Amino acid sequence: MKADEPFKLTYSTMFDPPAALHERFDAALLDARGLAGRELPMWIDGRERLADQSFDVRSPIDRDLVLARFPRGGAHEASDAIAAAQRAYPRWSATPWRERVQLLRRAAALIEERVYLISAAAHAQAHVVDRDETAKLLDQALRLENEFAAHRAPSPGSGCATFH
Repeated sequence: MKADEPFKLTYSTMFDPPAALHERFDAALLDARGLAGRELPMWIDGRERLADQSFDVRSPIDRDLVLARFPRGGAHEASDAIAAAQRAYPRWSATPWRERVQLLRRAAALIEERVYLISAAAHAQAHVVDRDETAKLLDQALRLENEFAAHRAPSPGSGCATFH
């Protein structure tokens, strides 16, 4: 397997993954460690928001390692988020199903581009011992999202998207 060649980790391939999988995962662990301790905002109404208070998420392995710092939102932030969702609902509900599928596929593509970094972050945060299992679970989530997008179709006569 070449360094830039994609690899799908499945139950049938997990017992003998190529060395490149471990190399990519190790590189992603270093990248994730470099991102540790960052303050990450809430996103409300399409904008970054911080709060007066924050909380740390620490590694279960090394309690001195702050993985990230998050704002501690309160009632005001919750009200703002609910109001933003209510304002967004009419536009989203009027979005044609084909556009929704495109958005889901774009989200899946972004996850796939970052699969090793996301796996490394999940590994650090949840201390999943088996790196193959971490990557496999993420890959399965990605496949589920792609399947969801692939199985959306208009319901006959309704003009609405349903599963088929």
